[in-house]
Amino acid sequence: MEIFWNNGERETIKGLDILGFRQVDQGIEQKLVANTTTISIRARYLTLLPWLFGEYYQQDLEKQDGQAEFDYEKFRQALARMEFIIIASSRIKASSVGTEALYGMIGPDLFKKELAEFFDNGSVSLDFGKRGGSSLNTYIMPCRGFGILHTDMGESIVPVGITPRGTEIYNARKARIGDNGLKKLILEGGTLTRDAIEAQGEHFSVNDLNSGPEERRLLREAFLQPYAENPDVKDRYARFRRTIEWALISLRDKPNRFSETLIRDHFKYAVTTPTPFLNEVTTVWSEYELRRRCHFACELAFKRAFRYASRPDRSNG
Repeated sequence: MEIFWNNGERETIKGLDILGFRQVDQGIEQKLVANTTTISIRARYLTLLPWLFGEYYQQDLEKQDGQAEFDYEKFRQALARMEFIIIASSRIKASSVGTEALYGMIGPDLFKKELAEFFDNGSVSLDFGKRGGSSLNTYIMPCRGFGILHTDMGESIVPVGITPRGTEIYNARKARIGDNGLKKLILEGGTLTRDAIEAQGEHFSVNDLNSGPEERRLLREAFLQPYAENPDVKDRYARFRRTIEWALISLRDKPNRFSETLIRDHFKYAVTTPTPFLNEVTTVWSEYELRRRCHFACELAFKRAFRYASRPDRSNG
């Protein structure tokens, strides 16, 4: 059990879903953790998205006399600027809490050049062209799963709506951030300075949720309290709570394990333990890990076979 047939998958496939198999294990995962996935692991993005949508909609309504039409490209640019500010704010905060606090952010590689310029010179232009904006696709489903945003807008001209729960989060952040500083840079662009990050970066750092008690309280409530009374929502929250309970119990003896290590160790336990000693949640997470390994193994085999077939000494048959 110490040697796995998908050993080296990170280096080989670099997170890509080459054969499209991942929808199977991700489908299991999403049902257990309210639509979050292995790439949507930073909780603060769930409060940053409703805040940005709220500020963007408000700005457009004010500029166009209440008849705004959603401009996706304009919103994507604002989202990219916010993603950069999140990284810069988090890195400054990480200097006091350790480099591991940089894990799981969106865009560090994408903005590598601009980040180097910012930290070398103390300022940088927030003009990123067509780059950035992927945090929406990464976190829209978790925001839906916890009732923060919704996408069933019917005939609406906007693609994403802010729920009552999302509005509470938006109001809590708006009261602390105000209308100038980083908000203005995110919505309108310009030059970001270190002074601006020092002044307001705590509102955007993924490591600094403690700086906003009301924002943190509302996020915790979103994780634990169903946003509606219908059976589907209650069942989703029940599965999520059972998964959290299982994870916390599993971390008692080894509190510093990452989720992938916890799931891997549990898989070892599950395949060597009689079925009566397993419950619904632990059995499903074992299935998740088995399917994940199978799809990685298939992708590794496919990629290595392709490399072998592409070798120069194989070109003639």
